[in-house]
Amino acid sequence: MTASRQSDPMLSVSDLSVGFDSYEGTIRAVDGVTFDVHPGETVCIVGESGAGKTVTCEALAGLGPDGSQTAGSVRFDGIELQSAGSRRLQELRGDRIAYVFQHSQNSLDPVYTVGEQLMEVIGYHQEFPEERRRERAIDLLDRVDIANPAERLSDYPHELSGGMGQRVAVAMALAGDPDLLVADEPTADLDVTIQAQLLELFAELQAERDLAILYVTHDLGIVAGIADRVVVMYAGTVVERAPVAQLFKSPAHPYTQALLRSLPGAGELKPIEGRHPEPSVYPDGCRFHPRCPHAVGDCRTGESPELLPAGVESEAACVFYGPDRESSVVRQADPPVDGSTPGEGAHR
Repeated sequence: MTASRQSDPMLSVSDLSVGFDSYEGTIRAVDGVTFDVHPGETVCIVGESGAGKTVTCEALAGLGPDGSQTAGSVRFDGIELQSAGSRRLQELRGDRIAYVFQHSQNSLDPVYTVGEQLMEVIGYHQEFPEERRRERAIDLLDRVDIANPAERLSDYPHELSGGMGQRVAVAMALAGDPDLLVADEPTADLDVTIQAQLLELFAELQAERDLAILYVTHDLGIVAGIADRVVVMYAGTVVERAPVAQLFKSPAHPYTQALLRSLPGAGELKPIEGRHPEPSVYPDGCRFHPRCPHAVGDCRTGESPELLPAGVESEAACVFYGPDRESSVVRQADPPVDGSTPGEGAHR
């Protein structure tokens, strides 16, 4: 953590949209998403299931399903990925941009050993002889804190625990010495102890390599412990962007406030009323308005509200931050703060 934002962004996403054809026409699962990730910085994308978090991350390096339609700009270290050809994207994926997905077993082939798969990835990035690839594989497994790494090379994926399988997936992601790690809910299937160990590993790797991390999660407890900045998504759009401390202390958007009120330890638990809309039936205006207690007429018509200044380095897509509105109407809904520091005792 504690990244320097004096440098240019490692990743700059601007007005990214992703659509899919359906019998009902084109469905825009992601609509106008914008954010940056700097070297050494952790940016967390949060939101309910269906918010568009995973689709956003897959679209960054052209990993979306066949038939998906993307628009906007994705610049990685000055390279425009949206116009890059498939060969150029293949060169960048795994080498400079690495992914770790939620279900590690899905990214490991059950008929090959851990060593065979890891050595294959190493050989793709570096033309090492077999013995050197084996040594590199052992080094990577040791770096992700797998005990007896030389012995683990002969294990098959089904012989690994969930936590160990996820560590192998991290080792494979590190094989190309990436500059950006995209982690899509990598700890969701793990118990809290293994989860904490993996998050600590990410922090160590980031400090060693000045690694930029884009971390996708619905767990705000993780966000408090690892994030520098937070991007809150709802129904395919960004509704708030803010530094992590400010977001927890004074959340600007009613949806962010509702998420925080649903956290254990935030006082009386208050689940968000209503349901997250399906992409085929997004409402007009602010997509959160059917669930928002502060919605007015302007919230229900037209396009989604634009992101407006809502504090120091904070922006919220809410009409109440416009020049003709009073932001205190939504600010009064801020969740209670118990005085603790966001992420206190967590894995920074």
